[in-house]
Amino acid sequence: MKKCSTCKEEKSKTEFYKDKTRPDGHSYVCKTCNAPLAFRYWRKNRKKIQARFRANYCPKKQKAKRERYRKNEVYKLVFPNGSYYIGQSQWGASRRLGWHFSASLHKQKGNPHIHKMIQDGLKREDILVEILKTFPKGQESEMKNFETLLIEQNLNDSKCLNMRIIR
Repeated sequence: MKKCSTCKEEKSKTEFYKDKTRPDGHSYVCKTCNAPLAFRYWRKNRKKIQARFRANYCPKKQKAKRERYRKNEVYKLVFPNGSYYIGQSQWGASRRLGWHFSASLHKQKGNPHIHKMIQDGLKREDILVEILKTFPKGQESEMKNFETLLIEQNLNDSKCLNMRIIR
């Protein structure tokens, strides 16, 4: 039980909003007394509140946020047994490595050799991620061509997993 500082009634703690700054973790004003206070504050400071909302609103905000995290990278995953995989990702090599693990866990399509190693107990920490080249935004086709060139150069190597089938 807790006493509201406005109406002076003793109420259960569920009648108070949570507030981390208070010693008991709940507001000092009950929910029924807080509603008119909040409404009065909103009416008095309406323009300031609306300006803050307008400043934070951006119709392309999600797109801008996604673009901020894009990294056009050609990478090489080196596994503990010495084999390697060459790939490219517009979202960065570490995120793409996570997608390899996710695809393996959900039995989705992908590189079957990598899936087999993950299912055999390979951990993410055991894989060395080398960034071979980073491309600026807008050069995705050049990135794809560079990746294709690297794969073609390494196809004859028995440790390259890009075109090999599980035996």
